[in-house]
Amino acid sequence: LDFDNFLQEHAVNNDWLTLLTREANALAKMKQKKEKQSLKEDDYFKAYKSADAAQVKLNEALAWSKEQVREYASFVEVLEVPESGLPRLPMSGRGLHSHAGDLRCAGASDEGLMRSEGVVHDMTSLEEGGLLDIFRCLC
Repeated sequence: LDFDNFLQEHAVNNDWLTLLTREANALAKMKQKKEKQSLKEDDYFKAYKSADAAQVKLNEALAWSKEQVREYASFVEVLEVPESGLPRLPMSGRGLHSHAGDLRCAGASDEGLMRSEGVVHDMTSLEEGGLLDIFRCLC
């Protein structure tokens, strides 16, 4: 059911317009009968049963409506707050070094990254071999 008109749709599907027709007609007949003549004990009992049946039907409709509103409220509550993101995972748990195309922390220099990854201990060896030899994938 749609969240904005679920009550209307349920009312149409379950014939809420005619939900109390039988009980209302029975009470109307008792009222007409009372105006013409006195009612017997049996007539009062029928009127009571009709009113009680109407109350049960209305309570069921009201209970369904309240439960549906609670259900939609729980959806709104869940969707109201965005979920927190997953933590960043380390590049590798097997000790693999980063490659030229991998993402790295903003502001990190090539030199600092290579030293932190243990790729280059001395920057003089970088000038001899060049960046391509250092970051070549060995996979």
